[in-house]
Amino acid sequence: MRKVTFLVADGGNVDFDGPVELSAEERLRFLGLLRRTFDARVVEEETVSETRTARIGDQAFQRAWTDSEYAIPLEPIGTEEMSRRLGRTWMSVVMKRGQFYGPFLEWVNAKGQSLLKGDVEKLIKEYLEEKRLLARTATRTRSEKRRRIAGLEAEERQLEEERTKFGLFPWSTDRYTVRRKWVEQRLGKIPGEIATMRKELEEAE
Repeated sequence: MRKVTFLVADGGNVDFDGPVELSAEERLRFLGLLRRTFDARVVEEETVSETRTARIGDQAFQRAWTDSEYAIPLEPIGTEEMSRRLGRTWMSVVMKRGQFYGPFLEWVNAKGQSLLKGDVEKLIKEYLEEKRLLARTATRTRSEKRRRIAGLEAEERQLEEERTKFGLFPWSTDRYTVRRKWVEQRLGKIPGEIATMRKELEEAE
């Protein structure tokens, strides 16, 4: 007879203390039990190449929500039932509903869609993908602004160093005079450009 030890974390999450060997029939029966206990949409199989060593009995963490899970809190059931079906705490469900569904419903209305007539899970997937795309774009934009600020600061240091040499070489050629004038003008503009870029970066954070 095989011994199976369950670990229960402070938040009520349950885990095994190590890998559990199951035959094909046992695995199907176990998955069937999970799908009857929770909402079938939240029970997923994942093939991994390495044994997981981190256990919830050793540390506290919150699972990321999957796309399929987001549709469940939209159903006309109570929070306690949602919590049971999702296998998540009551507080987790309440917080996610507050964070997610207001912006999502605004997006649905802006798209001219309807939760009553449309495919809710499809709409959620489209919304999340759009959010991820916007997040990636915002990340690239912030990175570009940081690079631009670093470039302006480097340019400012280089021109300031060049300006310190103007008095050492009192040339009067037209080319030298034009360059000196341009350096002074450029040094006067760079601080403003840096300030504008930093303000845009702060607004984008």
